[in-house]
Amino acid sequence: MKSTNLHLTELQETQLSDYLVSRLATLKTDNDERIKADKESWDRYSNQYAFRKKAGTIFTKSNFSIPMTSLIVDYFVTRSEDDLLGTSPYLTFNAQGGSDTKKAVDYDRYFRWKLETNGKTRSRLELANLHAFVQRAAILKATYIENSTTWSEDGGEILFDTELDLPVQTSKGLIIKGVTQIVSGIDEVTGEPTAYPKDDPLFNLNNPVYAWKKVNGLEFKEMLDRGPRSVLVDYNAFYCPSNATSTDDADITCENYDKPLSWVKQMWLDARPWAKWEDFQFSRQHGDATAKTEKASAVKKESLTFDDLDPLIPIHEFWVRRDILGTGVPQDFCVFTDADTNKVIWYEHAAKITPDMRRPYTAIAVGRTSTCWWGPSLVERIAECQDYIDRQFNGVSFRNELSSNPITGINPQALQEEPDDIEVVPGKAYETKPGKTINDFVSFAVMPSVDNRTKELMDFVIYMLQLWLGVSNLAQGDYAKTPMNSTATGVEASLRESSKMGRRWMRRVIEGFEVHLTKLTKLAIVTMDSKETYDFMEGDVKTFADMTADDVRHLDVNVQLVLSQNQSQRQIETADAALKVQERYLNTPAPLRPVLRPLLIQLLQGLGFKNVEDLLPPPEKLAQIEQEMMAMQQAQMAAQQGAAPVAPGQMTPPV
Repeated sequence: MKSTNLHLTELQETQLSDYLVSRLATLKTDNDERIKADKESWDRYSNQYAFRKKAGTIFTKSNFSIPMTSLIVDYFVTRSEDDLLGTSPYLTFNAQGGSDTKKAVDYDRYFRWKLETNGKTRSRLELANLHAFVQRAAILKATYIENSTTWSEDGGEILFDTELDLPVQTSKGLIIKGVTQIVSGIDEVTGEPTAYPKDDPLFNLNNPVYAWKKVNGLEFKEMLDRGPRSVLVDYNAFYCPSNATSTDDADITCENYDKPLSWVKQMWLDARPWAKWEDFQFSRQHGDATAKTEKASAVKKESLTFDDLDPLIPIHEFWVRRDILGTGVPQDFCVFTDADTNKVIWYEHAAKITPDMRRPYTAIAVGRTSTCWWGPSLVERIAECQDYIDRQFNGVSFRNELSSNPITGINPQALQEEPDDIEVVPGKAYETKPGKTINDFVSFAVMPSVDNRTKELMDFVIYMLQLWLGVSNLAQGDYAKTPMNSTATGVEASLRESSKMGRRWMRRVIEGFEVHLTKLTKLAIVTMDSKETYDFMEGDVKTFADMTADDVRHLDVNVQLVLSQNQSQRQIETADAALKVQERYLNTPAPLRPVLRPLLIQLLQGLGFKNVEDLLPPPEKLAQIEQEMMAMQQAQMAAQQGAAPVAPGQMTPPV
């Protein structure tokens, strides 16, 4: 069970519970449109269009879909993933000063190991990248997890105090033979041998009252995994006011998930006479392990009604900004409640939970506007064009089906026998009356042929989509039938122009990833052990190093988190442009350099370079450098020929 720094009375807690129930109802209504839109977007991306079968539409007859939506989304997702996460490392720490370079290298290695090697953050970011283009917003959460395993052994030996007949306890727990690391040495004061646990040097084991004793049922606990983790929240499990500019600015957010009853016991807020754990446990112990919260990614829920050992409890996690204490100033706090009974499980100030004192959520929306935290998804933007193309295609498909199985008209009076029931069978001979032909007996309805015109309309809409989004054949690597861009510079220019739309949306993804990774980094700082050993690759050799909590305590001041793949690409492009400017300056005749230099300085400053004086030396200094280089060359030539070297500024004597 847990304690809290947010102290509420029974009345205040009841008022808080009633407010959360009422507010959650309005949040669900407010977010209903977004959740439905995201579900439809995922159906469209997966080419599942059963929702279009409405009376009076062609889709009730033919509902085939041309995969334009999935093609466009996959194009932008693949491009974004390749630019941002395509190589390793995809994140780094940018040093702010010359003295911080060594620290930044160590931080870089440690947090790559912490977030990527241990946390497997890349896979979550790749999945979030897809969600950002399909949904109105992808919701990432920075959280901390601890996974451990426990077991018991018989015959283990622990250190006992023979006088008290009690186990010896140190600051780290029991001293177990073969498990606790014992360090032997010489006492500097007495000069006698001494022994102490490695994690508690002040504890002296050389006490005559201490002795090893065998015990049964000795419990062990091993930590399997712990640290900051990136969690992708389902779109239908998160509620936030639609008019909020961000998840941090909203007065309330809510997330739904399931947790076992044992987790609720660990989180239960103790010391509440009006809310005792025994009463809650009695009321909820008859459940089962079947999932209670609907997951967007779950295909089918497994029925576990027979498993009642540790039943699942639906949890609401609220992050609230509200004056619950009545001080006149709103408090930011987190509340966990049971979704079925609305019982409050635990609450605490936000500043005591998250290291940045903000909420752990980051919303990434490629279509985000300045007025709200979400925006129309890419799938929604092209939905109308997709439906138009599919209507035209399915119309042609249905007409072709009617043409291959035409509507048949029968005239029994044209036959000799005039039967009441006629079945037209291929290969069967029918006897017509004198003066009648087979055309008088049977006729077929001919559907009008508009296939060519329909194809032109479909091609036009697809062309406009490509023009709008820049998803052209050229941008996808197809250089066929592009006579206007057949030259090298034409192809390069077309590719550059077609990528601008994708870069605009990728900037939204980059911004969200940086915020989320910064939250994970700060969480790693406050939860790290006093000393941790990490590994990194030094060429082809794996190397180990140590990082202490004191080393990273002021990390936020010294370094800045950036995405290295995107940053490296920009740096390469900028450096290449600077080299061209330098080359132009050096190739300019000496008398014209003073005239051209101010313009070239402006170009370098526009590219973001600050040391322009070093990159473009003044003409006088450049002339001196050229003379020194010429003198060095002449000295080398003279040394090879056995002549005396020539001083700078002097003419070489004739040979």
